[in-house]
Amino acid sequence: MTFPRTKICGITRVRDAQLAAKLGADFLGLITYRKSPRVVTLNLAKNIIESTPPTVQFVLVFVNESVDAVISRARRLRCSIVQLHGKYTAGDVSRIQKAGLRVICAFQIGVLQIDAVTDLAKARSSRADFVLLDTRDTSDNDVHGGTGMSFDWELLKRPTNRPRNLILAGGLSAANFKKAVELVQPLVLDFNSGVESSPGIKSALKLKRLFSA
Repeated sequence: MTFPRTKICGITRVRDAQLAAKLGADFLGLITYRKSPRVVTLNLAKNIIESTPPTVQFVLVFVNESVDAVISRARRLRCSIVQLHGKYTAGDVSRIQKAGLRVICAFQIGVLQIDAVTDLAKARSSRADFVLLDTRDTSDNDVHGGTGMSFDWELLKRPTNRPRNLILAGGLSAANFKKAVELVQPLVLDFNSGVESSPGIKSALKLKRLFSA
């Protein structure tokens, strides 16, 4: 089994980006969604990117932004990967790809099995370069990740339920990622709240424990 690559999302500080890169992260996520507690301005995003060794790739995270805004901001920050949450159509994804960007489409998976199966079917139909699965927070429609909750990974043991080029998110930490690898065999593991001391503030200790494990 090929071990997954690692993405640390919700980066808000230069020191966290530099440490994650030093420890071996493959991707770092910068969130542009203003309602997120982990939002970064374009100026801060630029500073983080320019202050971090080029051993990692940055991913810009958008929620229901226009296609033009996604392309413009990605080009301004010289990021080649964007992550889309919300109501994006197949046509939107195609337009962004034709602009030379790789696209991660995020899908929220319900915690109830009947909902999860339906959600996974939608995810499998995506034509994005990568499909990210996270857990739906039914208490707040404005939340698009970083909840610390996991859906039923057992559903992904069946290959017919598993999207291609899968990125797994939702409640991952040093304590449970090995189970995720065994059950899901994702291409990328996406860590966020599981390596934080508070929203947007990555814990050096938790990051070190994760990469050590």
